[in-house]
Amino acid sequence: SYFGRHDRPQEAGLIDWSGSASEIARMIRALDFGERYPNPFCAAKVFHGGRALLVREPELVDPGEQAAPGTLLSVDETGWSVACGEGALRLASFVCPRGHAFTPVTAAERLGLVVGDLIGHADTFDRVALGELHAACVPREAYWERRLLRLDPVEAPYRRSAGGNGDGATASLSASVSERRVERLPIEVAVPGEGDERAETLIAGFLLYLSRIQGLDRFDVTFAEDALTSRVASFGELFSPTVPLAVALNPDSSAAEAVTAVRSGLEKVREKGTYLTDLVARTPELAAHPLHLAGHATSVAVGLHADPEASDLPAGTDLALHVDPTGETARLVYDTGAFDAGDVARLRDQLGVLLGALDRDGVGFSELPLIDDAERRRILYDWNQTGVDFDRTATV
Repeated sequence: SYFGRHDRPQEAGLIDWSGSASEIARMIRALDFGERYPNPFCAAKVFHGGRALLVREPELVDPGEQAAPGTLLSVDETGWSVACGEGALRLASFVCPRGHAFTPVTAAERLGLVVGDLIGHADTFDRVALGELHAACVPREAYWERRLLRLDPVEAPYRRSAGGNGDGATASLSASVSERRVERLPIEVAVPGEGDERAETLIAGFLLYLSRIQGLDRFDVTFAEDALTSRVASFGELFSPTVPLAVALNPDSSAAEAVTAVRSGLEKVREKGTYLTDLVARTPELAAHPLHLAGHATSVAVGLHADPEASDLPAGTDLALHVDPTGETARLVYDTGAFDAGDVARLRDQLGVLLGALDRDGVGFSELPLIDDAERRRILYDWNQTGVDFDRTATV
């Protein structure tokens, strides 16, 4: 029989507990490639309360009294027992979509399950829409795997060092969204273009700024947009709400060419959509990377959001430029635990100088200014006024 290259199990590998225990066990074993080998196909998953776990090592067990399919019959350190449409299964191995292993007890806690609960009973997402989104992701998964394997995160300028004045970088990455305090600064600089072009030019300008101030030609940032968020929101953590955006610039190009290169990269990631988050767990090389294991791609993000004033930082980031799709509103969003307000204000001023120079005819990318004339005079002249009066008649 024919099985298409991009055909995959229905519903992204979510277990349908209405099937018989033997059928479900066969599916789990068929989708288990082992911990050492990449799984480019799909993984069997349980899903509850918006969270997912990849499962392995199924064993047929006696269900005892008959219970509704999907009922969690027991939990202990050796595994879960779950009622099926016919019979019951014992599951002993659990891994989150990012590759972190859980014991059976902590796995139940992660999903908020206790004995007697019906797995997935409150999850009301459209299963047809889930299948359609998964089918759209499959042909692009190899692209995202390559991008994640080659991830080269850029560091935010002016970020506090770990152990410095404040919580530092490490604390910012590990803090939950609810624990951190976010501030927003308006970006009020006219840039060329209208609508989508203006919005993308603002984002491009920010990425050119990062390149110029860090001296980097290639790096990655996190990209988010409302369209992607709304598409994956109902499926919990099954799909990634953010994706890495690669920035590759030619230092000898003009500013206009550099902007075009960034906009082309934006267009590509928006066309590629997203990926199943369990791609990390299914790819041992990705699962071994601490950033991917923690669900953090880069500490800097860019995003297209209808209301930049209300948009938050993506998980794992502490600095972002959020722009509305018309380009009329832009906000520099930062975590106050990772940055001093004065440093972010300085960053915004430098960004404003660069953005204001984007429409100059013939200016090279490497010539884009980061400081205005007044700041340049202060650095080159005022700070170098080291002469002082002294008694010229004095002797040693």
